[in-house]
Amino acid sequence: MQISLFTYKGEQNRVNKNDFISNRFVMNGNIKNSSSIIDPIILIEKTNPAIQNYNYMYIEEFGRWYFINDIISVTNTTWEIHAHVDVLFSWYVDIASSECIIEKYEQFNDSNLYYDDGSFIADCRKTLELKEFPNGFNENGEYILICAGGV
Repeated sequence: MQISLFTYKGEQNRVNKNDFISNRFVMNGNIKNSSSIIDPIILIEKTNPAIQNYNYMYIEEFGRWYFINDIISVTNTTWEIHAHVDVLFSWYVDIASSECIIEKYEQFNDSNLYYDDGSFIADCRKTLELKEFPNGFNENGEYILICAGGV
C-alpha cells in the first residue's frame, strides 16, 4: 500500500491541518498482521534515513490521516510505524460543511445571548431616580404613573 509521510507542526485538535503539513515523502508499506485501521502498525523498508522527522501520515488505501505515535527499528532493513487515526482531519470536509448550532464562539459580538449556558453574565443594576414636579401637584387633577424598564 502507498503511504505518504509528512511533518506536522500544529495542534492535534485543529480540524483543517493543510497549512501545517509539509515535507511529503511517499513510500510503500505493508500493514502488520492483526493491526486495525484505527491504530495501524505499518512495516516499511529503511529507505529514508530521516524517518524520525516525520510525525504524520496518510494511507491512501484507508482514506485516512494518522498521527505517528512511535517508529521502531525492527531489523536492519525494516521500520515499524505505530499510528493513530486523526478523525478531525480525515473528515474535515464533512465537519466543515455540516450545519450545527454553535454553543460557544470566540467572537463575543456574534454570540447567541438567548442561549443561557451560565457563561454569559449580565450586569443588572437597580436605578432609582426621584423627580420633583416643578409646580407641585394639582388637588383637582388626575395623575399618571409610568414605569419604564424594571425587573
